Amino acid sequence: MAIDLHIHTNFSDGTDSPDEIIEKSEAIGLNAISITDHETMNGLGEITKKNIEVIKGVEISVKWDELSINNSESGIHILLYFVKEDDTNLNMVLRELRENKKTRNNQIIEKLNRLGLVIDIEDLKGHSNQVLGRPHIAELMVKNKYVHSIPDAFNEYLGNGRPAYVDTHQIHINKLMEVAKASKVIPVLAHPHTLNPKKNMLVDKKWVDSDLLDNLSRLISMGLSGIETYYSSYNPSTRKELSGLAKELGILETGGSDYHGDIKLGLHLGTGWEDKPLEVPNDLLDKLKIKYESIN
Repeated sequence: MAIDLHIHTNFSDGTDSPDEIIEKSEAIGLNAISITDHETMNGLGEITKKNIEVIKGVEISVKWDELSINNSESGIHILLYFVKEDDTNLNMVLRELRENKKTRNNQIIEKLNRLGLVIDIEDLKGHSNQVLGRPHIAELMVKNKYVHSIPDAFNEYLGNGRPAYVDTHQIHINKLMEVAKASKVIPVLAHPHTLNPKKNMLVDKKWVDSDLLDNLSRLISMGLSGIETYYSSYNPSTRKELSGLAKELGILETGGSDYHGDIKLGLHLGTGWEDKPLEVPNDLLDKLKIKYESIN
């Protein structure tokens, strides 16, 4: 049995409800999961049934000026594990980020309109507690036949460094690490290849290098506790390299599919992409729990 510690529901940019995630996880025999919606914990309170361990989490997009200056396509997402839904300080931060994302959505659509891709902000709708973002704008772009697919929308317009990209919604990395420490949660770097993306890096498989080591060392000095070594886009050799790097640096390892439901067709809960089958071992969660107990 395996685990999946990186999952999104329809409270952010996934398409499955929290209960549907639970049902699917149980059906495929996962031992434990973590729901890690973008900038919201609202979906965690909607779980009505479970016979599986659920680690409460959240994923937050952050800003690190040094990286973005050197590489406009860089992106940093931090997974916080063992969050508490009644955490006043964290909730305040998340509410502010959600409001920032609403403003950002408007700014993205304004950019698209100036580029000749007419999108009406009124068409960007979700349920009352859903955090809307770029994938939902991408869906409108597909619907209006400006692009063929959601990946095309990101590659051509919405991705980091692309013509309609906006990053005004993000919290600074140092600030988030302070929040994580105060909230006594565990901050982990998601999909580390996005720290300093290079063309064809996932194909060439030569990105676990001294630059990554240097960036991770600096993040650890800020308070980072771990790194996502098991990820759907990584083949076994890359996972092994990242695992070795985590051991060298003395930080935790985590892993997950980054499942979004129908938003990412072909990416499966628990196992990721079919050509790079994922199996995140249980012992990573055991170590995560030990770390959590040590700070609480």
